[in-house]
Amino acid sequence: MALRHCGQSRTRRSWSGRIILACLSFQAAGIACADEPAKPPASARLQGLQVQPGDEPLKAFEPARPESAQEYSRRAAMALYMKGRIAQEHGRFGDALEAYLAAVEKDPLAIAAYKGALPILLQRQEIEKARKLTLSAAEKDPEGYELVMAMAAVFARQDQLHEGIQLLQSALKLPNLKPHSLEDLYLRRDLGLYYRLQGNYQKSAEEYKIVFDAVTDPALDPEVRKKLLSDPGQTFDEFGDVFLKSEQPELALKAFGEASKHREAKPGLHSFNLATVFRQTGKPQQALEELQHYFDAQMQTRGRAAYELLRDLLVELKKQDELLPRLEAMHKQDEHNDVLRYFLADETLAANNVPRASDLYTNGRENISDPRALVGMFSVYRQQRQAEKLLTVMTKAFSTVPRADEQAALQQMAPDVRELATRFEKEIKAFEEDEEAFSAVTKYARTLEEGDEPKLEFLQAYLLGKLATENNHTEDAIHFYKYAISMRNDPPAQLYTELAGQLIDTQHYKEAAELLNEAINHTSTGLQREKWRLLYLLSYAQAFQGQTEAAVESIHEAQKLQPNVSALHQQEAWILYHARRWDEALALYEQVINNYSGDKEVATKCRFHISNIYVEKGDMPRGEQILEDILTEDPDNVQANNDLGYLYADQGKNLERAETMIRKALQQEPENYAYLDSLGWVLYKQGKYEQALEQMEKATTLKHGDDSTIVEHLADCLEKVGRHDEAVAAWQRALKNEESKTPPSDRVLKSLKGKLMIENKTASPEKATAPK
Repeated sequence: MALRHCGQSRTRRSWSGRIILACLSFQAAGIACADEPAKPPASARLQGLQVQPGDEPLKAFEPARPESAQEYSRRAAMALYMKGRIAQEHGRFGDALEAYLAAVEKDPLAIAAYKGALPILLQRQEIEKARKLTLSAAEKDPEGYELVMAMAAVFARQDQLHEGIQLLQSALKLPNLKPHSLEDLYLRRDLGLYYRLQGNYQKSAEEYKIVFDAVTDPALDPEVRKKLLSDPGQTFDEFGDVFLKSEQPELALKAFGEASKHREAKPGLHSFNLATVFRQTGKPQQALEELQHYFDAQMQTRGRAAYELLRDLLVELKKQDELLPRLEAMHKQDEHNDVLRYFLADETLAANNVPRASDLYTNGRENISDPRALVGMFSVYRQQRQAEKLLTVMTKAFSTVPRADEQAALQQMAPDVRELATRFEKEIKAFEEDEEAFSAVTKYARTLEEGDEPKLEFLQAYLLGKLATENNHTEDAIHFYKYAISMRNDPPAQLYTELAGQLIDTQHYKEAAELLNEAINHTSTGLQREKWRLLYLLSYAQAFQGQTEAAVESIHEAQKLQPNVSALHQQEAWILYHARRWDEALALYEQVINNYSGDKEVATKCRFHISNIYVEKGDMPRGEQILEDILTEDPDNVQANNDLGYLYADQGKNLERAETMIRKALQQEPENYAYLDSLGWVLYKQGKYEQALEQMEKATTLKHGDDSTIVEHLADCLEKVGRHDEAVAAWQRALKNEESKTPPSDRVLKSLKGKLMIENKTASPEKATAPK
């Protein structure tokens, strides 16, 4: 009988069924060693073999037609894919990536090879290469669109929504994508989601409308509809919410109507949705009536949003005095509704009825654990100055409530969690700014350190140290961080890096270097594993002290420990940049770009520094061109819009365009002190001195806003509006700040001394005058 290939798959996606065949193809794919002795083909070795007595001898299978070049490429690609899998299993990720990419080159339809390569590229931070490979997979095969969506989801989880959006937009432009196909609608659904998380409801609504129109079209394939609407009620609700927020109430009403078809058992939800529509269309009384139907059903599905809507409607109807009585009545009827109870507690506390609010938060319990109660009692105990209870509640709250100090992270939280995190952040800020309460807690915490058996817990010491850094209480920060460090034989590197970051931020460079050297020389396994990060931070502390060679030595040591981390090579260039050794820094930045050519983010960061180097060297056109090139590639790049706008303003040219660009950057980062300075400067150059002064004053009040150039700009504005004495004081402050730098900028020093009419370099700024 003839030996045949049993169960061999004919589809190109089924790799597992071809493993044996792939293994026999290693030599054909160029994988076998060159000096391996030649062996007879497997078929020749089996020729004539009898498996059992009486069986026909085995004969080699001869295909009816010869193997095509395409089939040969597929076999070779499978062999390379298997080589990559084996290398990956043994931790040889570089070899694995090389094999996967070779498989893709052999067979561009080998989706499994793309799937193997992408995680490795992402881990190596070769983002641009991963992006191109993903789009290439989608262009070759519809299954590749799954990779596009997966990679966009990775960006979203890393708070890089902009990159995820750009990837999906690129995929939607691919020529093989058919409009209203399953892949097209999937991409648009995800794109709408990411725009929603970004807070861009107009763009989100545009994408959601395409999907909504498609899934409500009876002509759509039912299987496609089913895949897109795994939870129809929730999906249509989300569409309706976005349509409402983009001020399209009629479209929202249609979406909510579709949602209600899938929730016949919960008519109260439809009443809530109608209430939101009526409110936006200026019908608060009808909205209130519909909302009452939702409350009558004793539903909790919409969480705090329903009670917040009630509050807002009563304000619009000028019936705000009815809020607490209504909430109390509903609470009496529905005592097990915790959402209602905590909302009532919050509103009661806002009305300064602390005893009633405390009763609602604690609900008769001595030991509370619910995050909503913890945040509420955090505020109560702060106002009452109860240091012991405040420390206890604060520790619990930090363990359960997410911090919400970044807008991107906030947008991705569920609404009730987002509201709680936002409120917690406000309470933390209030605590940090409440000197009496903060001092009471730190004083009480220090008493817990006393005695043979200290009672201050590790987490408590860490939290107090962290809050002290956020509030620039450097002495407290050092004390509590070091106490936390002393409590661990193997202290986390995070304790050292956070405290060192604070010391560097507050210009305690010597203390930061001493702390980091302590960590670097520690015998802890964990700290030794993180030694390269500690050296990276140490290089900053050294560079800011003017110890350029020591900083370079530290970063070289870090590079030896982690040779493939691009940030370490960028840091070496930055050290020379900070030392104003422009030519050396320029060469290193260009080297980093060449070595990490596949990483667009790394290249862009380096290009910003290169642009500034050319500006410092007096080659303004070249510095501008680099920024213009970045904007050609990415017109929405925030930093490029600001930096180029500032360069235009500084030269007094293209002022209207410069203002537009800078305002575009500020839309994304409204609290960025440098961008506020740029806006102030372009307004100054346009002769709008009062408006310019407003921006400069805001910039100088923010963290790091005391930069000498920004303070100089503030002084220039003050002089123009006739506040001469304040201008002189600001110029003096700017000069003092610049002279404290190592090294200072000769250009900035010359400008400031010229304005203060300081002829003698050793003259005291305090004795300087300026012309009126």
